[in-house]
Amino acid sequence: MGALTNQKPSTILAYASSHLHRRKELDDSSEAAKQLLGLAHCELGYAYLLVGEFSKAIEHCRMAKVIISKARTSDTNDTWSYRADVYEAWSLAATGRLDESELLLLATLQTTNEVSDTRNEDHFRLGTISKCLGFLRAKQGLMEESLNAHEQAMVNFVASVGHNTYETSVICVKLGEHQMLVGQFETASVYFEQALRGFTSHGWSSEDIARTTYKLSLLRDAQGDHIDSQIHLKKAEEIYHRLVPSSDSNQQLSEAHFDSLVLMTSR
Repeated sequence: MGALTNQKPSTILAYASSHLHRRKELDDSSEAAKQLLGLAHCELGYAYLLVGEFSKAIEHCRMAKVIISKARTSDTNDTWSYRADVYEAWSLAATGRLDESELLLLATLQTTNEVSDTRNEDHFRLGTISKCLGFLRAKQGLMEESLNAHEQAMVNFVASVGHNTYETSVICVKLGEHQMLVGQFETASVYFEQALRGFTSHGWSSEDIARTTYKLSLLRDAQGDHIDSQIHLKKAEEIYHRLVPSSDSNQQLSEAHFDSLVLMTSR
């Protein structure tokens, strides 16, 4: 939801709010209805995470888990509780509650590892959890552990959805950032270029393409290739101004401008 579209966070929030309202109207106390109500709370928690309303995100994620837990039977295929855990952990980390985020995320990772098998769905879950863990470790200043978590996310996303997908492209950008940070510019270039190939294989990733192209311009500048850096910068700026028509074409764009194009869970 949301991450695989070019919708604005405010639009995602409006849809999620409407969905929850409708699910409350349709709630007949059956297990199926309760599961869908829990899902709607989870989606709304994710939407609040995207708009930066972290307290509300945590609230709805916790409500989702309570509702889903009460509705669950031994035959229930629970595909949403772990997402609620991840969105809550992400929100906790974003507000500086790093210890709480870590406890929740590691417990979710352990539970998922205990029940996982070779199904694509389980690899995707592990990839999603590892991606959030990479964010948390970076917030904690543990960059090597953040790198390890993002590498695990890549392994699991490739195993579940394959190469040149949105999920693997996002992780390629993260791995490129890690490599650039430690001066491994050639490896960083490989990751950024792979990310661009993945993003350009879809028709709805212009925001990510602009941001990744900007990162390539920074990388080329660090490598001393100032001509190629300017080429990438000009292309990134052209995409940005096309996506943000109200922007000033004479303004010097910063990394924050390009970050603002992309959902926070994809940065």
